[in-house]
Amino acid sequence: MFAILAMREPIRVGITHQNPRVRDAWLELWHYRARITPLLGGMVMAELAFGAAYVWAAPALSRTFNLPPDRIGAIMGSG
Repeated sequence: MFAILAMREPIRVGITHQNPRVRDAWLELWHYRARITPLLGGMVMAELAFGAAYVWAAPALSRTFNLPPDRIGAIMGSG
C-alpha cells in the first residue's frame, strides 16, 4: 500500500498527433510487429483451446458420466 501511495506519474515528454495519417499509423504498427505478433498468436491459440474444450466436453460428459443431453446442455450453458 505504501508503494502505491509513493508512486508518481512520470513527466510526459512525447508528442501526440491529433489526427495522424493512416499511412503513419500503419508504419507505427509495423514497427511493433515483433511484439504484436506473439501476443496475437497467443490469443488465437487460447481461443482454439476454448473452442476445442466446448466441442469435446459434451461427448466426454455423455460417455463418462452417462448424462442425458438436457443435463449436458445445462452444464455447458453454465460454463
